Amino acid sequence: MTSELTQRRKKARKHVVAQILLACWCLYVVNVWAFHTSVRSDWSSDGALTVTEQDKELVRSLPGSVEVVVPLNFGPSIEDQLRTRVLLKAIRWLEELSAIAPNRLQRPLTIAVNREGDKWEIERQEYSPVLEVGDVDQIHFFHDGRRLSLSAEELADFKFPNVLEPESTAEILVDRSREVVEAALRQVVKKDWTRVLVSQGRGEPPLDSRQRNSLRLLKKDLEIRGSIVDPIRLSIEESVPKECDLLIIVAGGEGAFVPFRSSVERGIERQLEAGGGVVILLPPVGVCGLEGLMARHGISVEAGLIAENFPVKQGVVRPQFLGVGRHLDPSHPITAPLNQENFTAGFSTARSLLVEKETTGLLYTGPGAWLERDLGAPRRDLDEIPSPKVLAAATEVGEGKLVVISSYSAVLPDFWKGDVRRFLLACFDWASGEDILPPGSGREPISHQIELTAAFRNSFFWTSFLVLPFSALAGGLLVAGLRRRGA
Repeated sequence: MTSELTQRRKKARKHVVAQILLACWCLYVVNVWAFHTSVRSDWSSDGALTVTEQDKELVRSLPGSVEVVVPLNFGPSIEDQLRTRVLLKAIRWLEELSAIAPNRLQRPLTIAVNREGDKWEIERQEYSPVLEVGDVDQIHFFHDGRRLSLSAEELADFKFPNVLEPESTAEILVDRSREVVEAALRQVVKKDWTRVLVSQGRGEPPLDSRQRNSLRLLKKDLEIRGSIVDPIRLSIEESVPKECDLLIIVAGGEGAFVPFRSSVERGIERQLEAGGGVVILLPPVGVCGLEGLMARHGISVEAGLIAENFPVKQGVVRPQFLGVGRHLDPSHPITAPLNQENFTAGFSTARSLLVEKETTGLLYTGPGAWLERDLGAPRRDLDEIPSPKVLAAATEVGEGKLVVISSYSAVLPDFWKGDVRRFLLACFDWASGEDILPPGSGREPISHQIELTAAFRNSFFWTSFLVLPFSALAGGLLVAGLRRRGA
């Protein structure tokens, strides 16, 4: 009888140990699955976080240390939440890259601005160039006195409710965080930055003014994307400097715009012949003085403005002088990488372009647009037949590149956002010959999981895997010991 009890006790002890080991194994498997982002491996469905040999070569080839600062505001709206999600995913990718060579790419410093205001105030002044108070919800790269910044709109394509689609759902259409982050790393360490000149002095909006109609947002975006932006007064110089990679002509502004003389047209022609890029944004009425140049290269401007019917309150439809680009050319280098679906780029007081065979129409309106020649009030007459209108066109002139945009208003602060901004930046990149931040093929968002920082992920993992189970085990042993002592 005694030997049988002894055998049962031994078997019970073995079973207890086996059950504890099995419970630990089950707990381990469950936690690894739930918190696998704590492990340095790629569990994404499309390999979005897999570090390749090319990635390792990119980081190790950086000529010096690159610092990364990401101030996040964590806004409450759904739009802010989607932007934050994309930025957090980009931070995660930067963490993976920084693990390759921490001396070349430092681990990104993330600051919650709305919770760590004092820290943000101190940190933003530690870098050169100094960060401004409003430079939040962006990824800032610093290297050798240079700064390059990325907003969430560079990292992904979003769809938000707007005037045209007020009932649409906010969502991420395409996430290209990985491609854009790597392009930014290449650009921030590049020795020769793109030289951009913007026309001034003939009625154009000012380049640096804080007033409503200015080009400050355009200039800021070009600078933080790796360009040196300066004004040029073509009425005085009439020729474009040889070091200019891109000339932007904004043919419009407050008051009357003074058309360019023929000598300026010859200077712009020489810029194209030398392999430079030229982007012309047309005035709403009148001429800009460069119509002959554009016509020689297959682009003409029709008289009148593009008008479309748009819904207003309570289902009422009214015509407006607004051309909405909805269709992109699928094969041109400017538009092919952009998301073709749900593209909506609105151009106020837009002209209609006519293009010849050797010229490519980049952006078209929908079939409901017509050309309104009565500029007093838009109203479609019987002889004004709706049809798709060309809002932007591009052509190569020898080694140079020419892009014509139907309205200068697109670069003003009120319109410089969303698909309009993304499209124009792609035009500037192509015309300058510098693929500054290529959109890349893009990736569909792989999940809607909440992205946690590395510290949070590790704390959750080890707390659930070690602290809680062993606390329960220690408590059980303590209770068992107290009972045995009481018996």
